[in-house]
Amino acid sequence: NFQTRLSKHFALLDFKGINYSKAFFELTSEVSPHPSKQGILVRLLTPFDSSNIRYTLTNDSVNQNSNAYQSAIYIQNNCTLKATYFENGIQKSVPLSQTFSISKSTGKNIELKTPPHPNYALGGAFTLVDGLVGDKTKFGRDWLGFKEQTFEAIIDLNQVHQLNSLGINTLKNPGSWIYYPTNIRYWVSNDGNSYKLAGSMDSQTINTCSGIINVGLNTEARYIKVEIKPIGIIPEGSPGAGSQGWLFLDEITID
Repeated sequence: NFQTRLSKHFALLDFKGINYSKAFFELTSEVSPHPSKQGILVRLLTPFDSSNIRYTLTNDSVNQNSNAYQSAIYIQNNCTLKATYFENGIQKSVPLSQTFSISKSTGKNIELKTPPHPNYALGGAFTLVDGLVGDKTKFGRDWLGFKEQTFEAIIDLNQVHQLNSLGINTLKNPGSWIYYPTNIRYWVSNDGNSYKLAGSMDSQTINTCSGIINVGLNTEARYIKVEIKPIGIIPEGSPGAGSQGWLFLDEITID
């Protein structure tokens, strides 16, 4: 087949000492919620034989003797996944590295009352609870973008838990008209119908958090509702003044 012919062609280039792009061997990943809603599943993808992928979850370097990839990897705890594609004991791909931060909200059902802008909607609502913290240099890929409307989301933890803290990752990049939110409010509920206000945060406090917002909860609940207000019209003296500013969000964690 095509993949076999391609592998033989690269082997010939290696034998002749001819340099070529290794991008063909690049590994990618897909993250999805585990059916139990406890943690996540990570699929490793390659156009070649996936059984040649080796990986670790211990932050060690990957070698030919590391775990052989067989099926989607179940992740329930904080870890760094590293994976590399080998052929005949020779490393072919650039190592893939992804750090996962697992909390009570990871992999849970999340309902967005406010849809993200189509230009910044990759991964949909699950992006906010997939265990991957957004890369601030890649806000077109790792983040959801919102404009104008106040963001509202409800996370269902499946059962009542003791909740100690709420974390929200936001982004500020004035050159791209992306600004921190101006207000955050959050509620808790045991039945999904009757909500009690658990706290709020104003613009001044938000701006001291450097984009990583973390607040104490100290309550029991199954559902948590988060409402985040974007900047709206960008004020004079700031990049994009007079236009609608962006609100960019990534992981929402509950511990």
